[in-house]
Amino acid sequence: MNQAEIEHLLAPYPAMLTVAEVAHVLRVHPRSVQRWASQGRIAAVRAGRTYRIPRANVSRWMLAASTVAVKEANEPFLHSL
Repeated sequence: MNQAEIEHLLAPYPAMLTVAEVAHVLRVHPRSVQRWASQGRIAAVRAGRTYRIPRANVSRWMLAASTVAVKEANEPFLHSL
């Protein structure tokens, strides 16, 4: 995904997303998002017993993840015998 596609995907969401909203966008379980936030893998703000994730951080995280995936897909496959 490129930046424009990611921004279009996130446009309907508020500036601060809940764990459930991020999980819905990424199609993962909410516990995964909570774990990533608690580990610092995605930048989040602690709100009581849960997290709020700024839309800009979700966008950056998705762009970085898709860039890595594209890079890995373009590298030649190395098979050791």
